[in-house]
Amino acid sequence: NVNLNGYTLTPAGGEADNYEFTYVSGKLYITPNTSNAYVTISPESYVYTGDPIEPTSLVVRVDDAVLVEGRDYDVEYTEHTNVGTVTASITLKGNYEGTASATYEITKADGEASVTMAGWTYGQTAKNPVPTSSTNGTSNVTYVYYTDSACTQLTATTDGASSAGSKPSYAGSYFVKATFAATSNYKQVTAKASFTIAQKALTIS
Repeated sequence: NVNLNGYTLTPAGGEADNYEFTYVSGKLYITPNTSNAYVTISPESYVYTGDPIEPTSLVVRVDDAVLVEGRDYDVEYTEHTNVGTVTASITLKGNYEGTASATYEITKADGEASVTMAGWTYGQTAKNPVPTSSTNGTSNVTYVYYTDSACTQLTATTDGASSAGSKPSYAGSYFVKATFAATSNYKQVTAKASFTIAQKALTIS
C-alpha cells in the first residue's frame, strides 16, 4: 500500500570471512499509481422516474485493475433526477491518484393523461373538454374534433364546425382529441373522448 512516510528496511544476515558488516537502515517509499483511469457506464441512458438515478453499472479501471468504490475512488454526480446529461466525477484515492469522468443521459418519460366531455342538446350552450394529467399538467392542451373514433375525419362546416377540426354544433356523435404538450421531463401525450349532441325535440301544434 501507499506509504508516503516510507517503510523502514534494515538489512541483516550477511556473512563473509574477510569482512565485517555494518548494517544501515533505509527507507522504501511507495507512491500512488498515477496512470489514467477509465470509466465505463452501462447502460448510458435511463428514463426519468422522478427520483435520483445512478448508473446500473459504473466500472473504473486503472491499467488492468478494476477499482473498488470507497477504497480506491469516490464518485460524485451532477444533478441526476431530471432529464439531461449527468456527469459522474471520479476522484481516485488510496493507492491511486487522479481524476476521471463519464456521462450518461436521463430521457423523457411517457406522459399520462385523460379527457372527458359531456354532451348537450342542439341549441344549448356547448360543453368544453375536461382534461386531466398528473404528468404534463393541463395548462397547455389543444383540442381537435373528429367524426370517427380513430380520429382521422375532422369535423367540417357540415357538422356545424366553424373550421375543419373545430367544435361541432349540429346533432351527432363526435370525438375530441386532446394533445398535452411535452414538459421538461415528459413526452407529449394525447387522449380522446366521445360525446353526443342530441337532437332538439320539436313540438308541433
